[in-house]
Amino acid sequence: MTVYFDPRKANKPVEEMTEEEKNQELGKQAVQAIANLTLSPLVLMLVWNACIPGIFGLATLGYWSAMGLYIVSRILLRKYD
Repeated sequence: MTVYFDPRKANKPVEEMTEEEKNQELGKQAVQAIANLTLSPLVLMLVWNACIPGIFGLATLGYWSAMGLYIVSRILLRKYD
């Protein structure tokens, strides 16, 4: 059995979606946003603490410091599609 991604299904316009499909899409977006907001600062913290203190002698970051740095960088470096 072959499972593949059908690009035609992903490009379905919002007007043609049923209410259930709209709710599923909104749920996916919410889960992705929460996961991104939770995991991105964690990855930033781990990479920073593995590299920066040894190379430059700067302090290590905690999770909330990494969260603040992540938010500031998202504000300053936002890409507009």
